[in-house]
Amino acid sequence: MTNAIEIRNVSQYYKDRQILKNISLDIPKYSILGLVGENGAGKTTLIKSILGLVHISSGEIFINGEKITNNRNEPMKDVAFMLEPRYCSYLSLYDTLKYILIVSKKYNKDSKQEIMSILSQLKLDRVARKNINTFSFGMKQRVALAMVLIRKPSILILDEPLVGLDMQGIELFNSVIKKLVNTKKCTVIISSHQLDEIQKVSSKIAYIDGGTLAIYDEIDNLIESEYWFTFENPIKDIPSCLSSMCSYISCESDNILHIVSKEHSIFRKVTVAFSSNKIIDMRKSENGLRHLFAEKGE
Repeated sequence: MTNAIEIRNVSQYYKDRQILKNISLDIPKYSILGLVGENGAGKTTLIKSILGLVHISSGEIFINGEKITNNRNEPMKDVAFMLEPRYCSYLSLYDTLKYILIVSKKYNKDSKQEIMSILSQLKLDRVARKNINTFSFGMKQRVALAMVLIRKPSILILDEPLVGLDMQGIELFNSVIKKLVNTKKCTVIISSHQLDEIQKVSSKIAYIDGGTLAIYDEIDNLIESEYWFTFENPIKDIPSCLSSMCSYISCESDNILHIVSKEHSIFRKVTVAFSSNKIIDMRKSENGLRHLFAEKGE
């Protein structure tokens, strides 16, 4: 089994309106999927469908090979969803995580070390004995992540987890999530509008547009870079071998070549194509997901 989640031809209706339109996708184990789209596009409905919180109108969903409509409890036992948590006003952060383990029947002799390890990763160990109600919003976002990580899920679904985090908090979040995936402990779905940050942490992107899966691809296949090459001598013509690998290529002046391409080895290929004309300067900028989805209305 190489896929953590398999979605097959899933459609969802609400009254006379179709929310999801025949969506199919495979989410590989130990990957990070960025789920993006406009408000109302169907992202939340898709998440609820995966979690079994809504009854899908048609199609099938499998979690770790188990069809969720057959026996919801069994496949869902290793799935965690991060949402705005509720806290016991009289419990400390440490006791909150301990309580989660007790209720989940997972508390044992190693639990104290596991709790402190998670809190240390999230830089919350110094406030372990403090009441959560006294924390800032950004700290509570990290607490919410700790509350799902303590369950050791094999699949983690996060809805807008970066809201309220400063840059340091976002970097910490990305580090923790990547470590989970790289050590093959978790598959992660992140739904967010913060495209620049989604780009940094995700391995694949699913773009929902009006209930339809419009894009599903590797990050590297979606990100284009923009280049300006300045040559020593005027450019006589543009080789066809370069044109075929660029979404845009043009001579801005006699000796400046402007290229937009996903090709990672474009510098080497331009050098080879213009071997008789020396490159004296090169500028590069990255057109990330924000640039891509700006054209699509995200």
